[in-house]
Amino acid sequence: MIRQKSVLAKCGGGVMFFCFANALHASEDCTAAAYSSITPKEVSAQMIRDAASGSGTSIVRVTIAKDGSVKELTLQSSSGSNSLDQAALSLVKEYHFRPKVCRGVGVSSSVLVPVVFNAPERRPENVKFAVDESPLEFGSISEEVAYLKLRRETDVRSNDEGDVYFGINQPLVWIVRKEPGGKDGFVVRIKGERQGNNIYQLYSTQCEFSAGWCAAELDWSLDMVRGSPLLPAN
Repeated sequence: MIRQKSVLAKCGGGVMFFCFANALHASEDCTAAAYSSITPKEVSAQMIRDAASGSGTSIVRVTIAKDGSVKELTLQSSSGSNSLDQAALSLVKEYHFRPKVCRGVGVSSSVLVPVVFNAPERRPENVKFAVDESPLEFGSISEEVAYLKLRRETDVRSNDEGDVYFGINQPLVWIVRKEPGGKDGFVVRIKGERQGNNIYQLYSTQCEFSAGWCAAELDWSLDMVRGSPLLPAN
């Protein structure tokens, strides 16, 4: 989805994303120029390779004719990548505008259009999962949760189904899940560790409910981390 805002928009994910921010303002007795429609051109393979190696914002100055057509394009501010700047110019060239109107008459005007390129986060392909030989810090879930609540280097996110404790500046996470009765019934600690050329997600668990339920919770927890693995510092 493309949003029009008065400040730079933010976006991310996917192969390559473009966000567009509307910096068009009205003055007295005039209606500001505005986007009518946007028809981005196809993204070339070279542009994808360029985006994968970095991100940036290209700001394009657009001169809009009185009929709304794009009269002239110039690069106001570079993203730092010539390829991305050229891509931004090509994209904005395809825009269609409603012209600035003063007292019912279309007039030529100039606007700035930021185009934000966000490269996708590159995930390592050599991530493996394995059981951690080191057990949890405590032998019961209640003791483990009490420890996590007091642990200073931890940030917690909670909902009705449980809690997730993130190690601050550490490739470490604890996932606590509530059993159907509402009591903490499962906890898994997962830590990222580099071993040779591989990055391991080492996990250790404690369960105080049925084996089938605990297996499902472990699968769910590992799937969550699989989508965003814990990466140790180089």
